[in-house]
Amino acid sequence: MDQYKHSCPHCGHQIEYTQDYCGKSTPCPLCGKSVMFPAIPPGGFRKKLQIAKPAPPPKQKLQFKLGPMLSAIFTFVREFEHWRVVGFCLIPFIVIALGLVAARAAKRHQEANPTEVRPTQPQVEAGTWDKMEELTRADQQMPAYVQAVRTAKARVDLAVRTRDALHNTYRGQNLDTASFQLVMARYEAADKEVNNSQQSLNATRQLFNQAYTKYQGLGGKVDYQSQLPP
Repeated sequence: MDQYKHSCPHCGHQIEYTQDYCGKSTPCPLCGKSVMFPAIPPGGFRKKLQIAKPAPPPKQKLQFKLGPMLSAIFTFVREFEHWRVVGFCLIPFIVIALGLVAARAAKRHQEANPTEVRPTQPQVEAGTWDKMEELTRADQQMPAYVQAVRTAKARVDLAVRTRDALHNTYRGQNLDTASFQLVMARYEAADKEVNNSQQSLNATRQLFNQAYTKYQGLGGKVDYQSQLPP
């Protein structure tokens, strides 16, 4: 039998005891005072209760026998009496399936061989497109004619102002011969510039009138005449 040791709480003397004295008291052999041994010895009981678990039953493998299964299926198919009803019920699904297959095949064929779709062109009279293109070019050129007339008119206005300012400067003055000749030369140059600029304006207006008449003949609707300077 195993022996254990326990210290006396009064004098500290080591007392040996066995399992039979667990939880009991005895006088200390040294001091004579009562000593209570622990109910469970140091380290606990060495033997523990073990419950044996029953072994699980062996698993049974499912075995499929092909022969009997095929025989049962064949017997069911042979003895089934409502195949005609099943056939009638399956007809709509078969038709739908065939339609889907045909549509998919047509789509694949169309993707593999795309058909070129040509836009329909409106029927127009011969020469209409040429006339429209000519009108477009004329419509693009007319602003340039308008700007040319404005530039020529501005040149005329500047020449006239320069001439008038020159006359106003020397009007009523007594000049010597040299100064008089110089002023007269400036008068002549100013008058010449007025005449040249006026002729240029007249020619530019004539070109504008010709282009504008052609533009209106082509069907132009923009009033470029009103955009000219007075």
